Amino acid sequence: MSGYLTGTAIKQQVHRHVANGLTSIANGANSTLGVESCPSDNTSSLPFPSTCLLSCVIAVGCFISCLTILRWYNFLLLVESDHGTITERTAVYTPLTSNTHWAMFFAMVCLKSILDALMYGVSEIAKNKTALAYANFTDLVLHSLTSLSLSWALLYQFKHRSGQDIQIHSDSGSDSSGDPGRMVFRVVTSAEAGLLYLALVHIVVAWWAVPDLPGADNYSNSYWVYVAALCTQRLPLVVIGVLLVLPSLEIKVAHPTNLFNPNSYPSSNARWLLGVGILIGLPHTLPATTWTNHILSSPSQRTPCPLWVFSWYDIILLLYIVTLSCYFSFLRLEFNRVKEQELYSCHVEHTERSNNRRVL
Repeated sequence: MSGYLTGTAIKQQVHRHVANGLTSIANGANSTLGVESCPSDNTSSLPFPSTCLLSCVIAVGCFISCLTILRWYNFLLLVESDHGTITERTAVYTPLTSNTHWAMFFAMVCLKSILDALMYGVSEIAKNKTALAYANFTDLVLHSLTSLSLSWALLYQFKHRSGQDIQIHSDSGSDSSGDPGRMVFRVVTSAEAGLLYLALVHIVVAWWAVPDLPGADNYSNSYWVYVAALCTQRLPLVVIGVLLVLPSLEIKVAHPTNLFNPNSYPSSNARWLLGVGILIGLPHTLPATTWTNHILSSPSQRTPCPLWVFSWYDIILLLYIVTLSCYFSFLRLEFNRVKEQELYSCHVEHTERSNNRRVL
């Protein structure tokens, strides 16, 4: 019996040493990563188990979503049959059904979540200040690219699937002026380029805001400058989202001479999904350090794990999972809305081209 008690005591002591070691690692990285180690009685080999788990869930979900978009929601499939026998399948890519920007967004979120899982799950990264600093900077860069890809996706929705009548395709998208200088000017000064410039400014400021990086110590207020740059980059996203959710406001801003045509705009369900997704995804705009070390510093100290085994930042990640689900449901509804009419348009064009070949 004494041997059994001794073995139990040794096991408890080992667990206690492991927990203390992980706690010291977590406390050392907490100021940089901005999360709490939950559950509070963590004895696993992961410094931040709950945050690492949620990051893995987001990464897997976004990877599946990206593949699903590219496979099922990015093109139309024209099927030709002869007396009930399928003779040809043709994949047709059209502007109205293209969701490449959405696939890019989910891919960026997947990459960021993989890096987050490594940062929150590998103790060696948390121990090494230099490695942690470069990993944190890379995470901020991916955060900026995620915001950029989402802004591009919403801007593409605004230009091609909101307030535009669905019609037969043509090659009128080419520049008729033929002036290369004017074409370059349009590209450089386009809205997409403006969003890219904001992302580049955000990335440059992020280098100054991360501790333990060259040049970071020379800018005492660089962190809040970074937060301001981050919010500035997100502002166009919110504006475009509001215009998409409120079509009456979009008509006044973008199409003042047009009458409201419900078939040219997203359905009410799609607008609700987009609005909810943008709204509850706003907390994820700010980095974890802003929430834990500044906004929620007092609650985090009193109650590090307020929701079962989840920290305050984990709650933001749970909301972000709902946001991603809303975005995917929105793009799926939009694809199905324009699919039938686009199939008809593409079928008419394909038939005309086949008849022209036969005549020639």
